[in-house]
Formats: sequence, C-alpha cells, structure tokens
Amino acid sequence: MTDDPASSKGRDALLAVGCYVLWFVTVALGILDIIFLRRILLAVHVMLRLGKWWLGFADKLGVILLGLACLVFVLLAESWYRRLAAAGWRPLLERFLWVTVGQAAIVVMGWFLT
Repeated sequence: MTDDPASSKGRDALLAVGCYVLWFVTVALGILDIIFLRRILLAVHVMLRLGKWWLGFADKLGVILLGLACLVFVLLAESWYRRLAAAGWRPLLERFLWVTVGQAAIVVMGWFLT
C-alpha cells in the first residue's frame, strides 16, 4: 500500500459504505427474525391452548417486545460495525459473520418449527 492520502480516504470511504451495507443486511434479517419469532410465539400459544383472548394479548405484546429488542440490537450492531470499520475489513466481516449466523439460525428455526 502507498501512503497516499487520497488512497487512504478512498479506503476509509469504502469501509464506511461497506459498514452500512452490512448494517442494512443486519436490519433486514432483524425484521425477518421478528416475523419468525412471532410465528414461533403464536405456535407455542396454540400448543398451550390458553384461549383466544390470551392469543391476542400475547401476539400484540410479543410484537412490541420483539420490535423493541430488534431496535436495540440494530442500534448496537450499527455501533459495532462503525467502530470495527476503523480497524479494517477483517474485524468488520468477522463480527458481521457472527451476527448473521445468529440471525439466520433464528430464521431457520422459525421456518422449520412453524
């Protein structure tokens, strides 16, 4: 690599754009996680046979709590990605891989359980 300031700025800009592209994927998977966790919650409720009033309550409360948890997670992920982008591609992609595997596991579990 050269010590050219222009190439350093270009690298930093590319890392910043990459950071937010990865974050957008995390947000999309977070929305899918909410959908599949809701399906799991409703399936568990039906298995327990608690009644239709509890179903509505559990559904609405579950969506609110899952949405809040997803919002907090997405905000944390943005902070992680932005901080790791300063360290380079390798740490950024390693964290993204761990986050994505966890999110994909929730989607797969929801797909097969419901």
